[in-house]
Amino acid sequence: MPRTNIRPALQERSREKRDRLIRAGLSVFSRCGYAQTRMVDVAAEASVSVGVLYQRFTDKRAFFEVIVDTLAERIERDVNDFFDEAERRAENAGEAWDLSELIGRVVATLVEMVARDVGFYLALIAVGEEVPSAIGRIAAVDLHRAQRLHAFAAGRGLIDPTAIDEQKVFFALATAIRMLLVTATVDRAPIHLRAPETLAELSFMLVGYLQPPKT
Repeated sequence: MPRTNIRPALQERSREKRDRLIRAGLSVFSRCGYAQTRMVDVAAEASVSVGVLYQRFTDKRAFFEVIVDTLAERIERDVNDFFDEAERRAENAGEAWDLSELIGRVVATLVEMVARDVGFYLALIAVGEEVPSAIGRIAAVDLHRAQRLHAFAAGRGLIDPTAIDEQKVFFALATAIRMLLVTATVDRAPIHLRAPETLAELSFMLVGYLQPPKT
């Protein structure tokens, strides 16, 4: 009998190994930062030989870029899922969000994003111009988030698009993410990343920026 499942099985194992290597890389880069991370440490984290790691990724920079791309794809999916759900809710007048609730929910997603991968974000910031493509990839996802927020809020009259354009929304969200990264790095009393007060104050500031009081 022909063994027709060999290729799918091999492909599945290959994907699983790649995912394991990426998870290991994310963990080590998060702990050690970009400069101090060694491929041998990633291999040990993934319980494979360093030769296996180099079979898939030519060097540390290429590996880092793949992890950034994987992270960016995950964030982009999360962003799209969030706004797709927001649009479904908006179709039901009883579930529609005002600007304060919308921004509160957006900030909550940012808090969880930062909490999940804070170490890697700090490694990414530290890389700077050494791996410009990585910075650009994450910036593109941040811009996508800003575009969807702007389109959703402007389309439902929650902001004035003549006063608040996509770039202003991008600036507001980028500033919020950086504030959360600082908070996550310190994360001690009286300010904690997941504290309700942190979410409430940051949401209040963003709403004030996006919808300034009428004069």
